[in-house]
Amino acid sequence: ASNQYGGQSISLTHLAPFVQVSREKIRRQLQEEMQEVGAEITEEQLSNMVEKRLRDEIRRGVQTIQYQVV
Repeated sequence: ASNQYGGQSISLTHLAPFVQVSREKIRRQLQEEMQEVGAEITEEQLSNMVEKRLRDEIRRGVQTIQYQVV
């Protein structure tokens, strides 16, 4: 799935490694935040929180790309 804009093509497969880096960074941040406040959460809760923050980050990134392309 790629789209072409002014001679530039963007493929989601090119973005996948960056998504994984962001996922790991967000996971570390959340673990630190939970530790700082003394909160204990399950792995499932942590994963859900990570994915929500990751979706928000991806949404903002796509929006930035769209603004730069247009």
